[in-house]
Amino acid sequence: MYSIIYQILVSLITAFNVLLVARVVFSWIGPLLRGDFIMRLIRAVFMLTEPVLRPVRSMLFRIPAMRNMPVDFSPVIVIMALTVLQWILQLISRFTY
Repeated sequence: MYSIIYQILVSLITAFNVLLVARVVFSWIGPLLRGDFIMRLIRAVFMLTEPVLRPVRSMLFRIPAMRNMPVDFSPVIVIMALTVLQWILQLISRFTY
């Protein structure tokens, strides 16, 4: 039972990490891309990731040194947090068998 839950959680975390990387890439090359399908895909990725990134971005904005940064570090913070969560889940799964 725990194995199935573990696999589902790890798969969801991995999928969200892929979406975050896609969002970063789309933010770099998005203005160069054309096409209705690509634009819908970019919009979908942004809509799926924004609810997680927005609170992290607002917390980073409270740090004075981060306000004037030209790069959004919120995807990096979320990816790091999700990686730590995966490690914790892996440790828990080892002790539950």
